Amino acid sequence: MQIGSWFIQGYTLRVLSGLLPGVIWVWGVGRRQGYPSRQLAILLWATLFGGILGGRLGYVAQNAAYFAQNPGAFILLWRVGGLDGSGAWLGGLAAAMAYAWHTRTPARQVLELLAPLALLLSAGAWWGCGHTGCAWGREVSSTAESWQRWLIRELPDLYYTLAPRYAIQLLAAGWALGLAGILALWRGHALTIFVLYLAGLSMLTLLRADPVLSIGNLRLDTVVYGVLALGGGLLEIAGSQKIRR
Repeated sequence: MQIGSWFIQGYTLRVLSGLLPGVIWVWGVGRRQGYPSRQLAILLWATLFGGILGGRLGYVAQNAAYFAQNPGAFILLWRVGGLDGSGAWLGGLAAAMAYAWHTRTPARQVLELLAPLALLLSAGAWWGCGHTGCAWGREVSSTAESWQRWLIRELPDLYYTLAPRYAIQLLAAGWALGLAGILALWRGHALTIFVLYLAGLSMLTLLRADPVLSIGNLRLDTVVYGVLALGGGLLEIAGSQKIRR
């Protein structure tokens, strides 16, 4: 998209389509809950910066051979682009937990506040990946079972090779948007929805074909999303028990 002398890539526009509504949603909820504007701004900037840093570190780890020869490319996001999804989640959550610790705000409260932003930003990022081919799904033969066909679309990989694949990006974007809609209607259960999203991501990684670091026979992102979902579930259970007392 051309705006004067500026050119904005389609992927960036798709990410912004999730980021901006997410920020507005969190800002409105935070102000109604009594958060000062300065504290909300610090939380949002810290979480977004943490997500970018974590995502970049994850991307560098997966392409260590290239960055070992070109260390200066680490900061050149506009030239050597790439963020790792699970690394972005770890970085963003680490920044949010650091904010919670520094301000002595309950971790659960911070996560519930940020849940709408996480879901909408994820939806935009997955939509963007569907356009550029990142995080592509496994190829599927023409003999796929009929019940699988609704999961399959003719989509590119990162090298723009079109083939019938599991539509991971569209499935993940739809999952995030659907849960964001439920969150808008089912207030007070943000952490539960947060956990459901991460658990769904962990399962979707089993259908991905993009190269990733692994732990034994498991993809690293499968493990990361699964552990985060488990941690969020335990935090939700602990909070529920505390409320009942």
